[in-house]
Amino acid sequence: MKYILAHDSGTGGNKAVVYDENGLMVASVFEEYESIHPRPNWAQQKVADWWRVYRSTTRKVIEKSKINPKDILAIGISGQQCACAPMKKDGTLLSETSMIWYDSRSAEQAKRYLDTYGEIEWFKKTGGGLRPDTYSGPKIAWIKENEPDVYKATDVFIGVKDYLNFRMTGQISAEYAEATGTGVLDIHKWDYSPELAEACGIDLKKLPPLKPSTSIHGKVTKQAAEELGLVEGIPVVAGSGDVSATAAGSGAVAEGRIYNYIGTSSWIAVSSAQPMLLTDIKPYIFCHCVPGQYVSNVSIYCAGNAFRWIRDVICEPEKQEALAKGMDPYDLISEMAAKIAPGAEGLLFFPSMMGGSTITRNPNTAGAFVGLRIGHTRANLARAALEGISLDLKMVLNLFEKMVPSFKELRLTGGGSNGFLWRQILANIYKKTILVPSVTQETAALGAALCAGVGIGLWKDFLKVDEISTIKSRTEVQPENVGIYEELAEVYAETARLLDHPYTRLAEINKLV
Repeated sequence: MKYILAHDSGTGGNKAVVYDENGLMVASVFEEYESIHPRPNWAQQKVADWWRVYRSTTRKVIEKSKINPKDILAIGISGQQCACAPMKKDGTLLSETSMIWYDSRSAEQAKRYLDTYGEIEWFKKTGGGLRPDTYSGPKIAWIKENEPDVYKATDVFIGVKDYLNFRMTGQISAEYAEATGTGVLDIHKWDYSPELAEACGIDLKKLPPLKPSTSIHGKVTKQAAEELGLVEGIPVVAGSGDVSATAAGSGAVAEGRIYNYIGTSSWIAVSSAQPMLLTDIKPYIFCHCVPGQYVSNVSIYCAGNAFRWIRDVICEPEKQEALAKGMDPYDLISEMAAKIAPGAEGLLFFPSMMGGSTITRNPNTAGAFVGLRIGHTRANLARAALEGISLDLKMVLNLFEKMVPSFKELRLTGGGSNGFLWRQILANIYKKTILVPSVTQETAALGAALCAGVGIGLWKDFLKVDEISTIKSRTEVQPENVGIYEELAEVYAETARLLDHPYTRLAEINKLV
């Protein structure tokens, strides 16, 4: 038996997965790394952590799977997007840290970029539906203005996946899905745009050259093989940014396929041969790792992370109890929340704890509980959190249905698909049947494996995913609970609008402290 080694280097850590030649998962290992928030609206990670954890998970998954590294046919990586580590061509890092996607310190540079080029024109050319400071182009412009010595000395600003590919092969490149996250890629030409780069104020020579996701990036060097516990010469494909990799692993590899991912962030997306450039909605659009396809998405930035905050800050007793019992803390918290009726007894939760999103573009948007009463317990707060994230996603779904109307079922992937209560809440709020495929949490890694398998000719095309991931559960709508969620959705949307100004004022006050 031969194997593919895939990695998902996401926001919260790195997951290494071994797949056999049929696409079945043999073993997986996850290890966290830290995101650092030294100031409001700043988010960064230590670049050394990316490689340290990648090296650790690789060794651990090889040991866990008990495979011989000589039997690995190829390696593929999916990576969080919009990071921009400044690096020399020889691999010398010019900063210990890199900004990551939800860092919004470059809001001023992003505004100036769009004012110069034109916001609508920029969207039509780049598919840039995310907050513009999300993209790495404005982040690089921030470095140019605030750390000019670093900018001048930098040969290449490199993302997470491409840095890991470099460490394995000594070669520097990116692919189209990752490059979409720069905000200076013309998605129609599948290439960087000199006009966009000029408006953004950055030098295209400092961005990596581009290759297709399925192309061979390079081969594992002797030094990297020694560090990783692999053998020299294994082909490393270019891989994919995580938005497109997750779409592929979720089955969105052909025209009109739709899915909802709930992880750290959450999005609803569709694969299509033409980008869905609807200026009234402004979905964020990425070149797909599937040749000739695009992924159009509408999202919220804080989903699983918000519920993780509930676990760690609000429900610490339940977390410790679950760990003592050998349970997943989320299961115990969900059991507790399920005892509370829909509506959480008049309590609403707003999950935007990492700034705005495609529906709330204010970077100062924050989280909130509204309706707290003295009788509320941790169970109420936990239920309200699941409902609040789902109501936020309902606002996303309302926009999405303007692009892709008339669908009754929705595939759900990511860690959020594991919760029985969350699935039922989503079904009732969406008014859709929720389908959960057999591969849910490893979708980005599976997308990376598909890039590798197709890239080396092991698999014919990305439709291989239909053989690997089949539907394992269906959650139907409960008609008796639809009405209350329809009313809550109206209150939620109205309250979200009213909170926008106070969030800005609070941010202004915080700057004075």
